[in-house]
Amino acid sequence: MYLVVLRAYRQTLPQITVALFGVLSASPLMKTYMTCSDDGVFHIHKALGLETLIRLGHWFPRWTPHMAHGFGYPLYNFYAPLSSYFLAGIHSLGPIYPLALHIALGICIVLSGLAVFYLVRDYWGPWSGLAAAVVYQTSPYVAFNVLFRGALAETMALSIMPIAVWAMDRTLRNKSTKWAVVASLSFGALIYTHSATALLVAPLLLFQVGFSSYRKRDVMMFVYGFTTLVLAIFLSANFWLPALAERNLVKMDQLLVPPVFSYHTNFLSISELLSFPRATIQTLINPSPPKALGVFASSAAILGAVIILVKKQSSNVDENRYKLFSTVTFLTGMLLYGFLTLSISRPIWDILPLLKFVQFPWRALGVTTLCASVLAGGIILFFRSINTAILGSVAIASLSLMAHLSWWYPRYCSQFTEPTLGSIVDYEYSTATIGTSAKGEFTPKTTSYFPDDSSLAEAIKNNQAPLRLIGAPDDAIVETIQADPLDYITKVSSTAPFTATYQTIYYLGWKVNIDDVSTKLKIADGTGLIQFDVPSGEHKIQVYFGTTPIRNLGATLSIMSLCVLVAVFVFMPDQKPVNKHVFALPRKLPQIWIVPLLLLAVKVTAIDKTNNIFHRISIDPSSLGIPLSIDMDNGMRVLAHNISPDQIVSGDTVETTVYVEATKTMDKSFRPYFLLKGAEGTIWNLMPHETVPPRWHREPPPTQYWTPGQYGQFARQYQTMPGTPPGQYNLTVAFFDESTLETVSVAGSFVTHEIDLGKVSVVRPSLTANLDTLPIDFDRLGHLTNEIELLGATLDRQQAAPGEMLTITLFFYAYAKPAQDEFVTLGLDGTSLSKLVEPTPGLSTSQWEKGDLWTGQHLIRVPADTSAGTHYWTASSSLANEVSLGYVDINTPNRLYEKPSIRDVSQLYFGNDIVLRGHEFKNSIKRGEILDVKLLWQALGTPDRSLNVFVHLENANGVVVAQHDGVPVNWSRPTPGWLPEEYIVDTHSVLIANKVLPGHHNIYVGMSDRSTGLREPHTTGISVDNRAYVGSVLIE
Repeated sequence: MYLVVLRAYRQTLPQITVALFGVLSASPLMKTYMTCSDDGVFHIHKALGLETLIRLGHWFPRWTPHMAHGFGYPLYNFYAPLSSYFLAGIHSLGPIYPLALHIALGICIVLSGLAVFYLVRDYWGPWSGLAAAVVYQTSPYVAFNVLFRGALAETMALSIMPIAVWAMDRTLRNKSTKWAVVASLSFGALIYTHSATALLVAPLLLFQVGFSSYRKRDVMMFVYGFTTLVLAIFLSANFWLPALAERNLVKMDQLLVPPVFSYHTNFLSISELLSFPRATIQTLINPSPPKALGVFASSAAILGAVIILVKKQSSNVDENRYKLFSTVTFLTGMLLYGFLTLSISRPIWDILPLLKFVQFPWRALGVTTLCASVLAGGIILFFRSINTAILGSVAIASLSLMAHLSWWYPRYCSQFTEPTLGSIVDYEYSTATIGTSAKGEFTPKTTSYFPDDSSLAEAIKNNQAPLRLIGAPDDAIVETIQADPLDYITKVSSTAPFTATYQTIYYLGWKVNIDDVSTKLKIADGTGLIQFDVPSGEHKIQVYFGTTPIRNLGATLSIMSLCVLVAVFVFMPDQKPVNKHVFALPRKLPQIWIVPLLLLAVKVTAIDKTNNIFHRISIDPSSLGIPLSIDMDNGMRVLAHNISPDQIVSGDTVETTVYVEATKTMDKSFRPYFLLKGAEGTIWNLMPHETVPPRWHREPPPTQYWTPGQYGQFARQYQTMPGTPPGQYNLTVAFFDESTLETVSVAGSFVTHEIDLGKVSVVRPSLTANLDTLPIDFDRLGHLTNEIELLGATLDRQQAAPGEMLTITLFFYAYAKPAQDEFVTLGLDGTSLSKLVEPTPGLSTSQWEKGDLWTGQHLIRVPADTSAGTHYWTASSSLANEVSLGYVDINTPNRLYEKPSIRDVSQLYFGNDIVLRGHEFKNSIKRGEILDVKLLWQALGTPDRSLNVFVHLENANGVVVAQHDGVPVNWSRPTPGWLPEEYIVDTHSVLIANKVLPGHHNIYVGMSDRSTGLREPHTTGISVDNRAYVGSVLIE
C-alpha cells in the first residue's frame, strides 16, 4: 500500500504543486468580505433566481420572474447559464452565496492551472506543464476577472478553454473517439458558459483542426476535428439558437453602445498589453490595474518559443515535428489575439459582424494568455537533466507568481450576508438596474416603461407570494391554486366579464388557458403587461411560460447531439491506445510542493505588512501627481491631481485624475465634476456633468463606505468642444452630493466650491475643416463679411428670467483669411441690450486662416427691465444685416413695491445697491429640525453682479455649525434682475444637525460675489467679516 501511495505521489507531484500555487493565487478570496467587483453581486443574483426556479421544478428556465421589479424578463434565454448552475450547486451544499461565489472562483483558478498543465504536459513533459500552468493561473487577466470583475462566467470559461484545446489536440493526434467526445463536451460547455469566450477561441480550434489535418494530409483527421466542433455547437443549441433567433425581441441595442459597452472604446495600448508589474497601494480604495498579458508572460512566451524552435527544428521525428507545428500555432495565436486587443486592429472589428458581440477587445486577452502560457512552458526544454528541469519549472512558477502579484490585491466592500429574492429587488431600486443586466438589454421590447405599482416588489421583499392576477371586479372571488410565477393557476368566480392583467411583461412563450382552452392575449400599452378577457362565471385560469418551435428545435438538437456523444463514447472504442505520457522521474524527488506554501507564508507575514516593490501600505501624496492638500468641508481632502496631456488639439480629449482622501467618516456619496473654463467662465468641455471615466479606470465605491485614511482616485475624460479656439484654459474640479446635487465648499470658505487644477493649452488643428464633409447640420445664417460665414447658433436655454445669464454659442467658417479684425453685435429685441464682442474671444479674426471653423461662446445677461414674453436674440456686423439667432421666453417675477410686514425691522446696507430691511425666524428650535430665516431685501439700484446670500449659524466659540447659501428666493431671483425700489422676500432653510450642541447661537447674514467668492461689503450695524448680525436662536 505504501508503494502504491508513493508511486501515486511521485506521478502527481506536479499536479499537486500546480493546485497549491492555485490555492496561493486564490488566497485573497479567503476572507468573509465580498471583493469590490463589477459583477459579483450579479452572478449571485442569477444563481439565486435559478435555484429558486429549480426548487419549483423548472430545471431549464428561460424567464426569471423575481427580477425587473418583480415583472420578470427572459434572462436565461440570453445569458449563458452554466456558471449559474455551478454556483447554485455549490450553494445547495451549504455555503451561503458570497462564500459559494468565492469557492467557485477558487475552483476555477485551480482547474485552469490543471487544464493547462495537462495540455502542455502532452507536448513537453510535466515540468513544462507545471511552469505553464502557474503562468496561466497567476496571470493578470485571470486576476482581473476573479478579483476586480467578479466575473464567474468568464473565469469559468478561462478554465474550460484549455480543456477544450487539450481534448481537441488528443482527438487529432490519436484520432480518438473518446477524446472527441471530451472535446465536444468541453467546447459545448464553453458556449453554455460564456459565449463571447467561445466565439474567440473557435478560430483557434478551427486552425488547430485545419493546420493539423493539412500537415498530415489526413482527411479523416479533419473529419474527426470538424465533426467534434459541429457536435459541440449542436450540444449547446438549446441556448444559442433561441438567443440568436429572438435577439430582436429584446432591447439588445441598449447594450452595444459607447462609451462603455462597445468595442470602439475598449482597445488596449501596447503599454497596457505588455504592462510591467507595479506596487499596489493598500490605502487606495479603487486600484485600477491594467488589463494585460504582462511583460513577464510575453517575455517568457517568446523565450520559450525560441527554445522550442531551436530544439525541434532539426529533428525529423514525426512527433517532434508535430510539436514544432503546434508551437507555431500557439505563437501565431498569441500574436494575432494580442493584436486584436490593440486599436490598430479596429478595421477587423468593423468588418467581422460577430466580433461586436464580444463587446470588449481586451477579452481576447484570455486566448492570448493561454497561448503565451503554453509557450512559456517551452523554457524548461533548455534544461538538460530532470533535476534542473524540476528546479527550473519551480523557478518559472515562482517568478510568475511574484511578477503578477500586484494584480492579486483586491479591495473588499461588504461582509458576507446571505441574499434573498427581496434583496435582489432592493438592489435593483438602489442601483437603478434591471435584474442583472447592465443596461436592461434583455428587457422585452413590448414594454416602454415599468408600472408604477410596487406591490409585486413589496411582496417579494416581504417573502410573500405576489398577487399576480389583478383586474377582477370587487365582488369576484379569486382563489390561487398554484402560485408558481411560471405556471400560475387560479380559480375565478365573477358575475361580470372583465379584463384580467397578469403582472408580468409579455414575451414570446407566455400563454393563457381558461378552462384548459387557449385564450388570446393582449399586451398593455406602455407597460407591456399580459392582459386577457375573462367571461362571467366560474373559471380555472392558467398562465404559464411555454415553449416555441425555435426553442424546441434547439432542445432537440442538444438532446440528439448528447445521445450521439454518449453512443460514440460507449460503442466506438479507440482504434489505438492514447499515449499515457509516462515521464521519467528522478529517484529522489525534491519536495517542490512546499514552495507555494512557503511563498504564501512570505506573502502573508512580510509582503502584505510592509512597503516593498509588490505592495505598499501607504504612499506620499506627492508621488501621485501635482500635490494639492486642500480640505473640503465634508471630510474629504484633495491630495493631488494629474492632467494628460496638458496640450491638446482643438476638439480632442483631455484626461484628468484627482486623488481624494477621507479625513473622517462621510455619511453621503460625493462625486466630482470637472470644468474646462475659458474667458468669462465659459465652459469648453462637452457634457461636463456626465461621468465619462477613461477605459482603464475603476470607479471607487460610494464615499460613505470609505474609512478615514483611505483615498480614492477619480479619473475623467472630456472632449473639448469642436472649434474650441486656441489658447489657455483653466481646468477646475468641484465635488457634489449625489443625493442633493449640492456642491461641497472648500473648508473655511462657504463660497469657494471649485479647485483650480491648472492650465490646459489648446492648439490649432493641423488640418483645416472641409465644410462639405462636416458631420454637423448648420442653419447657415449668413455671411458676416465676405470671408466669414455665421454657420449657426445655439442657446443654452429657451426660458429665462430678468437678470439671468445665458450662453450664446456661435459657429463661424472662414472662406478666406480675414483681412482685419471683425466684431459682432449681439442684441435682444424689445430691450436696450447691445453688446459688441469678438466672434471668438481671445482669438481675433485676423489670426484666422482659410478653412478655419471656430466656435465662440458669449455670456449675455438678460436686462432687469425686460418685459415678459418671447424675445429674439440677434447678431449683426458692420457689413451685414441683422440675423436672428433664436428666441427666449422671459418669465418676469411678481415685483413688490410696497413694503411687506416683517417681524424684525432693520436697515443693513450691502454695497451701494442693496439694503436688508428686515428679518424673522423662530427664537428656539430643536436639533434635527429646519430653521427658516426670512429676509426682506430692497434694491436701491440694479446690481451689476450676481450675488449669493448666505446665512451662518455660529456657536459661542465663533464656529459656524450650520449654514445655507444660494441665489435669492431659491435661485429664482438673481440680483442683476432686481429693479430699483422693489422688495424681495427671501427665505433660507437651515438644517440643524443632531450633532449641534444645545445653547444660544448667533445668526449672521451676508452676500458674496458668485464669480469671485468675495463678500459684499457690509457698512452698517454689527459686522463680523462682512456679515450682518441679525439675532440669535436657542438650540434645544
